[in-house]
Amino acid sequence: MEKQHLLDKFLIELRTTTELSDLDVLFNQFVRDLGFDYSVYIIISSLDITPEDRMRLVLSHHPGEWTDHYLKHNFLSHDRAFVEAFRSTLPFIWDDVKARGDLTKREQKIYDDAAMFGVNYGISVPIHGADGEVAFVTASSGATEDDHKAALAKTKHTLHVASTYFHERIRELGFIKNPLERINPSDRERDCICWASRGKTAWETGQILGISENTVNTHIKTVMKKLNVNNRQEMIAKAVAYNIVMPHDPDTMNLETPFAKRGRTNA
Repeated sequence: MEKQHLLDKFLIELRTTTELSDLDVLFNQFVRDLGFDYSVYIIISSLDITPEDRMRLVLSHHPGEWTDHYLKHNFLSHDRAFVEAFRSTLPFIWDDVKARGDLTKREQKIYDDAAMFGVNYGISVPIHGADGEVAFVTASSGATEDDHKAALAKTKHTLHVASTYFHERIRELGFIKNPLERINPSDRERDCICWASRGKTAWETGQILGISENTVNTHIKTVMKKLNVNNRQEMIAKAVAYNIVMPHDPDTMNLETPFAKRGRTNA
């Protein structure tokens, strides 16, 4: 079946599918129709601390033995494919990554072990979401012949389009938990981040909010821990990236914090 027809059919069915299990089946079948053997869809959040917690949603059709082996050896923390996914918004072919010749021994072992379990060739599609998550779609195959690999490579852009629509459908139906729900900064913590993003020191922020410098520093440290960062600069960058605060031009703002609520306590 011609690729464009496959894509059109997939997109039509996608709009009428509402259950996560059915979406999983639909996407996996589409990937198989393109000529691949396996599909994987993973939502990863950069806000979570442990590799296991970072995987917020996993729909995997990889061989069970390979999945068990992958998790047992903690390959997630060393998988170059995930590094590439955070660096790029374009799909990439595994062979192209390996051909660069800069893989560490640990990274190369992941590809070698995957081949042992029949996962020889793959294309990965990174999708960067609005809430800081990265959707990571992989279509893989046991392909070893160059002509088969070349045929699969021609489906890269079709897979990219389908993966983007699939991810948006998953988001639309509410199957992705917003990582900010775990962070859940308080109003006062937002105040402190906001003024920090505008270049205010802890003392200056305390004067604006009517609280002590120590209290401001306590709120800042709490937010840094929630965001899993080591300094104020990283905290501000991540808070802005995830829309926790929206910094404004200091020359046009007034001295009343935009998050302050009338009548609340200063704690």
